[in-house]
Amino acid sequence: MVLLIIGAVMTLYMGDVKVRRAGEVLDPVLNMELSEGDTIITGSGAKAEIMEKDSSVIVLNENTTFTIVEEKTRRRFFLSWGSVWAKVKKLAGWNFQIESPVTVAGVRGTEFFVCFTDDSSQVGVVEGKVDVLDKKEGRHYLLDKMKQYKRVRKKVLIRRLKRINRWAEWKKKDLDHVIKLAERGNLQATIIAEALSKRINSPDALQRIKALRTEQNRGTEGKLMRIVFRIRALDADVSLMERKVRRIGSGIGRLKNLIGSGKFKLARTVASELESRVSASFPETFELEARAKRISQDLRILLKELKNIDDPKVKARVKKEIMKNIKRVSVARTRVRSQRTRLERYRNLLNKLKKGIKP
Repeated sequence: MVLLIIGAVMTLYMGDVKVRRAGEVLDPVLNMELSEGDTIITGSGAKAEIMEKDSSVIVLNENTTFTIVEEKTRRRFFLSWGSVWAKVKKLAGWNFQIESPVTVAGVRGTEFFVCFTDDSSQVGVVEGKVDVLDKKEGRHYLLDKMKQYKRVRKKVLIRRLKRINRWAEWKKKDLDHVIKLAERGNLQATIIAEALSKRINSPDALQRIKALRTEQNRGTEGKLMRIVFRIRALDADVSLMERKVRRIGSGIGRLKNLIGSGKFKLARTVASELESRVSASFPETFELEARAKRISQDLRILLKELKNIDDPKVKARVKKEIMKNIKRVSVARTRVRSQRTRLERYRNLLNKLKKGIKP
């Protein structure tokens, strides 16, 4: 399968990883699309990998809080705590920045890492060059290959890197950890283990995982787990759609102001961009609703399979879970329809506003 990346995507993760989005805390799914404002949080022993549309890669270490600030004309991120490793494709200008409470690290194309805790901040360069702004001093430090900036309280040190701990690389011990979780019946871990075994090229592990997936899919509970995984992905995509529609609403507010202040040339540009975004969003709402419908149908088929479960306690528990998830999918469909109604309203409003843009 070829992954078409249109923005930032979480391509791999392990352990306790969460995505905070518009006040909600979401469980990630493999290849989950990320956007401006999303905060990724990794717990103890966890790790997460983000891939940009140009194949630049950012890996978050354990105990890290990392926010996507800007994704359009340039890419800006904020590291509140922890450490990240980035391998950035060649860019025009210093258009890739990772900021922490103490520093701003800007790069064109390089491999580097940034760490921040309450008493220390570090930036290390593996390849290329990094421009480090020390926010306390207001001073820039230009680091080249194998150089390190380090601030400990009030003291700044610039030194050579003697050795590099390549913790960002995915290793066999990571795969072994995920497989153990998969063997305990964790379906999500099974899916991640399959992707990770392909990444590090482990045919033996891949065979073990395929056998696990066959076993997990055999029973009704295994099927339910797989559907729940699809519902999580649906919820995440619906939340993303809601954010896109809110931005269109904000754009229409801006368009009104531009027309009111007589800035017609800029208003035409903004109106054209908004029209494109509205047109692109309509098919997405239909695709999301179709996904929700398929999931709902699969859940109802699963209800019929309950007769194959002999244990009344297990049957009652599984039925309760199925009914809960049918309701969850119904809520998702309602949310999608609501966004389509808003898009229709915005499209009509755009047509009216365009009439007020003088040539």
